[in-house]
Amino acid sequence: MLPIQSPWKLAPRPIPELPEIPGRFDGVVRCQGPVTKDNWKALLQEGCSTVIPSKVTATVDIEVHALCTAFVALNCSRGKGSTITLLYAECYEKDLGVDIASFPMPRSKSNRADSNGRLYGMKDIYVVAEGQSQHTFEPFWFRAFRYVQMQITTAEEPLVLESLTLRDTFYPLDIPTSISAGVELDNIWKISLRTLQYCRHETFEDCPFYEQNQFASDSRLQMLFTYQISSDDQLARKTLQEFHASQGPDGLIKAQFPAGFRSKQIPQFSLYWISMVYDHMLYFADILVVRRYLATIDAILNHFDGRINDLGLVGRFDEDTWPFIDWVPEWSVPGKIFESCMPRAYQSTGAATFNSLLYVIALMQAAEVCKFAGRRDTTAEYNSRADDLRKAVNLHCYEEGLYLDGPSVQEYSQHGQIFAILSETVKGDAARDLMLRTLEDKKLVQCSYSMQFYLFRAVEKVGLYSQLFNSLMSPWRQMIADNLTTWAEHANNPRSDCHGWSASPVHEIVTQIFGISPAQPGFKRVRIAPQMELLETAQGAFITPAGKVSVAWTKDDLEVETSADMEAEVVLSGSVSVHRFESGKSVFFTRG
Repeated sequence: MLPIQSPWKLAPRPIPELPEIPGRFDGVVRCQGPVTKDNWKALLQEGCSTVIPSKVTATVDIEVHALCTAFVALNCSRGKGSTITLLYAECYEKDLGVDIASFPMPRSKSNRADSNGRLYGMKDIYVVAEGQSQHTFEPFWFRAFRYVQMQITTAEEPLVLESLTLRDTFYPLDIPTSISAGVELDNIWKISLRTLQYCRHETFEDCPFYEQNQFASDSRLQMLFTYQISSDDQLARKTLQEFHASQGPDGLIKAQFPAGFRSKQIPQFSLYWISMVYDHMLYFADILVVRRYLATIDAILNHFDGRINDLGLVGRFDEDTWPFIDWVPEWSVPGKIFESCMPRAYQSTGAATFNSLLYVIALMQAAEVCKFAGRRDTTAEYNSRADDLRKAVNLHCYEEGLYLDGPSVQEYSQHGQIFAILSETVKGDAARDLMLRTLEDKKLVQCSYSMQFYLFRAVEKVGLYSQLFNSLMSPWRQMIADNLTTWAEHANNPRSDCHGWSASPVHEIVTQIFGISPAQPGFKRVRIAPQMELLETAQGAFITPAGKVSVAWTKDDLEVETSADMEAEVVLSGSVSVHRFESGKSVFFTRG
């Protein structure tokens, strides 16, 4: 017998157990059949049993006031041979003329609560068997829904419904951060937190209703938004480790992981994982976390360095990959999903400008991570690589004041301009002018919701944030007008109604409106730079690893108080001053 030993060991669970919070449905939308609406309400809200007569079909649409993820539990008796179907839906939408809305079938959603529409979603089917008097049905995994349609077809025996309840479940994140910023922003904040809550369970998820996949690009944003509302980084650490563990021999991490199947590789998503490490360094300054992942960062960047073509740009990836950039209709190839979501220039030239610019940003962030870890030679190397790429992009991918989607290809998108600004391929007044043109020129391919965070960062970088903030918030106002209770995946083909990447208002409210961000890694120094011109009055309390920072202002002054002694740089009217705050003592600043 060979001495075989498994390389895998059991490890303690790195995150808390998920709660299951008992609850009830909030109401009945409509019903058909022999059971009245009042009887359905009594069942749902008072626990009164309801009898479904024999040989009939009864249908009821029930609701919770806001989308949730929960275990649904049905208790019944008698009813041998009855079939109970539970359909879980995010919203009402236009009838597509089919029973199952397959992907990528175009979806038509407007008012999510318009019950003149139809419910689409996944189903649980339970057939009541003989041999026992009481029956309980509950799925093994949670369901995501705002509406549930229950259809019951009885056989020879009446069915007695005794209860239909739910247990809400999600990652138990403690959120000490709170704000009061007016009716609109408070509502946007609440919906953003709910969106993040239901995209966070055993892993971060792109959406709870469909794939429930932990994608690197989505998770980067969800983790960052989490840091701004909580000091709990346990799920974030788990996510960093899981993607690190997925690394293949080519140096790339898996685009989605964990996965119970062989998934399509998206090479650029490995660069977003570097952003994850960078973000964690900024917020927590844990040198052990940084050191653990340095080799993974090096391998990812070396993979991209090996893709540099004769023009000095990031070239074509392996044929079996999906070089996904964004869900935009102009980049759609009907019937060929893995040739979609990227500029046509990639297919025609073998290079997309975006990929080089994203690589530059990853190099910039990796350089900062290496600097934090004391690897100054590697910092210099990564900065040098970034400089070379910027020169190549400006030489081959810039024409008539705009960045092309690919070398010498007359195609343009917001993406190229935004990432040129973020990568510092264009700077100063030229970057500011480019940003204004990017927003004014509607002929450019427009960013979807997944890229709105980066659009905001580019506007911030060129100094136009307060000027453009209100107009950039239009997508979220429209979603509220459409009666969403969580933020949608995108506007053009709104498939998922709860998508973590659309919760970027959390970042805007915390780091821009209230201006709380790390001036140094781990909040060794806090930056307090509120954009008070956007609101006449506001107040908020924000958790950081250094303690809580409370900020409030009126039309006359700004008040800052901290829960611990801490150093902060305060930015008012463009002027920066450094202050040492004492725990529990308020400091007032006159508004300029």
